[in-house]
Amino acid sequence: MGKTTTANMFGQLGAPIFDADEMVHTLYQKGYQGFDIIKEICAPATMGDKVDRDILSAFILKNPHALNAIEAGLHPLIQAIEDQFFTDSQNSGANYIIFVIPLLFETKTSDKMDKIIVVTADEADQKQRVMARGGMSTEKFDMIIAKQLPDAEKRQLADYIVDTSDGIDVAKQQVELIDTILSQLAQTA
Repeated sequence: MGKTTTANMFGQLGAPIFDADEMVHTLYQKGYQGFDIIKEICAPATMGDKVDRDILSAFILKNPHALNAIEAGLHPLIQAIEDQFFTDSQNSGANYIIFVIPLLFETKTSDKMDKIIVVTADEADQKQRVMARGGMSTEKFDMIIAKQLPDAEKRQLADYIVDTSDGIDVAKQQVELIDTILSQLAQTA
């Protein structure tokens, strides 16, 4: 959909960004608790200095129940880091904070957010972008989509929408408008 690119646009405007996926990448490095969680569930994915996501993905495709165990271990870790980030960002005087949470609605995290921005793209663009990622297969893509709330429902739940279908420049205009609105709201709060 373009979540990371869109988040970076907000970051360029001064908003602190917490990216849950990036945090998982960090936690999947040797020496972090996420690495140890994966080692207990799928040891072959932890032979190097970081979790081999391709090995882990293949394991999850064959053992879908493993995903629940992984999430049960990782989510509390991510939540604690997210809470500290929120406190630090507030203390620094940020007008607003962007949390990039791919499964926001599915993990029932949306209730914690004051405003929700949904990044969207038409279905063909979405599939093309995802399939261009390394290690992506149709089977893995279908598994990811099956876990997610349909895009149309997400858009209905959003306070703001950034549609990336028409390119970076159009998306940037949408981000700038949302930034203006959120900054004004922060000033009146």
